[in-house]
Amino acid sequence: MRKLILPLKENHLFSKAYTKGNCRVAKLCAVYVLKNYKKNPDGTPMKTKLGITVNRKLGKACKRNRVKRLIREAYRQNYCHIKDGYFIIIAARAAAFAPYIKTQDMSKALRQIVSDESFYEFKKAPQKKK
Repeated sequence: MRKLILPLKENHLFSKAYTKGNCRVAKLCAVYVLKNYKKNPDGTPMKTKLGITVNRKLGKACKRNRVKRLIREAYRQNYCHIKDGYFIIIAARAAAFAPYIKTQDMSKALRQIVSDESFYEFKKAPQKKK
């Protein structure tokens, strides 16, 4: 079953994540993470929402859309490891606009950034019984 990426659209949540959230930076992108304290009616945390920002000064619409697609696919590849209950904003940097950048590069950069955060859980390999 394909999981949906829930978009983060509210401007006040972007501003809140930029000012109060944790920021990690890599060559291709910067990631802002803010905990969402709201809960579902059954007490479970809300689904994680993703916001993508790409500066207009970095390229025309065609290039910006390509970078957004790369970021979305990189997030989709790492989605199963990310816990629920967060607002995540991924901001593209100038290096992401190079024509040789592929989805694997963006996915590797995203995994490298978020791997040391508390909202990212690694799936450990099953241990062999002796």
